[in-house]
Amino acid sequence: MNLFTVLGRSAVIGALACLLMAMGAVAQAEIRFYKLTKHGGLKRQVFMRNDDKPGCHNTSGTRKVHRIAVIDFTHCSVYAEKDCKDKSVLPAYWKKKPDRKETKLTIGSRWYLNPDENIKVRAWRCVK
Repeated sequence: MNLFTVLGRSAVIGALACLLMAMGAVAQAEIRFYKLTKHGGLKRQVFMRNDDKPGCHNTSGTRKVHRIAVIDFTHCSVYAEKDCKDKSVLPAYWKKKPDRKETKLTIGSRWYLNPDENIKVRAWRCVK
């Protein structure tokens, strides 16, 4: 199999996946957390229990988070303290608009807590 065949099949599979997601057949509600590595890359935080369920959820220990992706929830919020205490809600900004801080993160994959470092997160709340 040559490179063009592989690329062609990948494009078709990608297009079908996008179509199914647009139709709502594949998308599942989820919040994803990413941390900034020491080399400037992003690493997804794995083993986050209940990341696909609405409501308030505590992290297992403190998680260092740089970027957040919200998938198919109406909005999510992240907190510096356990049990989603309102006084500890953390503002985030959309990548292209660093001057506009939000505490209700809507669907999208480019929510940043800080442009240059990881921020400690202890809980999150998502609404379906």
